[in-house]
Amino acid sequence: MITSLIHLILAFTEGTHLFQVDANSMSPELLDGDIILCVETQQIHKGDIVVAIPEELNYSLVIKRVAEIVENVLPNTSKQANVIVQTNSQLEFTIKHSYFLLGDNLESSVDSRDFGPVNKHEIICVAKILIGNADFDRISFHRFSVL
Repeated sequence: MITSLIHLILAFTEGTHLFQVDANSMSPELLDGDIILCVETQQIHKGDIVVAIPEELNYSLVIKRVAEIVENVLPNTSKQANVIVQTNSQLEFTIKHSYFLLGDNLESSVDSRDFGPVNKHEIICVAKILIGNADFDRISFHRFSVL
């Protein structure tokens, strides 16, 4: 019944996703088997837990915390930039954000220390709610929290 309710909510909420944690790299906050509810957003902040698909990992899903946001200022060579800054000399520069992701459990985490920072387009969504551990037949709410 609870599973059906969650699926119904997700069906009417565009940009919302459920993911199941499949490792302990984010423990103690997220444990193996936990279900998280994530929301697609353009607002990504230091400290957020995100679901990403790093190109360097052949687009495998990872759930990590944003440890640092890096701004790179580059000469503008394309109009696909995040932010374009025009100076008095008529040169355009691009400010491109990249995100350094770390697991909370550093000893067992494959993260940006291994695959490097990720670009914004590699981040799918930001985790907002920890639903708890689930096998989708029986959900335990003893770990329910807002992230």
